[in-house]
Amino acid sequence: MQEVIDGKKKRVPKLSKCINPDLFLRKYIVCPVCGCPLTGATSRGNGGQYTYYNCSNEAKHCRYRAEQANELFAKYTASLKPNETVLKLYSEILNDLRLEKNGNTKQEISKLDKQLQEIETAINKADDKFVKDEIDKPTHIRLMERYNKEKAELQIKIDLMKTPNRSNLEPKLRYSMLLINNIDSYMRDAKVEVKCKLIGSMFPEKITFDGKSYRTNSYNSVLDLIYQQTNELRGDKNKSEESFNTFSASVPRAGIEPAWK
Repeated sequence: MQEVIDGKKKRVPKLSKCINPDLFLRKYIVCPVCGCPLTGATSRGNGGQYTYYNCSNEAKHCRYRAEQANELFAKYTASLKPNETVLKLYSEILNDLRLEKNGNTKQEISKLDKQLQEIETAINKADDKFVKDEIDKPTHIRLMERYNKEKAELQIKIDLMKTPNRSNLEPKLRYSMLLINNIDSYMRDAKVEVKCKLIGSMFPEKITFDGKSYRTNSYNSVLDLIYQQTNELRGDKNKSEESFNTFSASVPRAGIEPAWK
């Protein structure tokens, strides 16, 4: 209406191609053989209609029932949910920030930095004692787990306090956690446009599907941090005797199927 009053030509939005609700993944998944995007179609046979995904480059490379592929994808996204430890950790930190919102941010950050240095010192002392055989290996592992957990909590708190407009962070984080915790339900029941937006925001790179499982090379950076933190707080059962390395960008992760099954 304002454009009409101002004498401007009304802009008509460009319509995108309608997305087939049964083939909503074809923009995002690729062939396990050649890496080309999958396409799909619905065909008639045996008294009914059947929808399949297939390679857009060579149909013989792969052909998957869309119903099964979509359900496996919903289960795959369900496996990406952060565990309760991480959710509780973020909740406690945000609660602390609310209580401290009237305080001096710089002074609080300085205090937290000092606590972080004290933990680093304690870690170094524990390492020295272990090297000198003053403490045994189980004690050293237990100390490292405790110190690194405390270090993780302090680092998250510092990062959040340095975030501009952090008062707006809590509702966004709560909404994001709610969304992530119900992501498989969205993949089954949401409108196709919503599904595509979620997939596009969660997976910046294409997803490979071999008929049984999904893999991708990266997640959205925010999710990536949450998942990394989940693994580090949870620990790897196969590496229970190794110390955690919280917030380390160099930690290699499975490429990527969920690292905690």
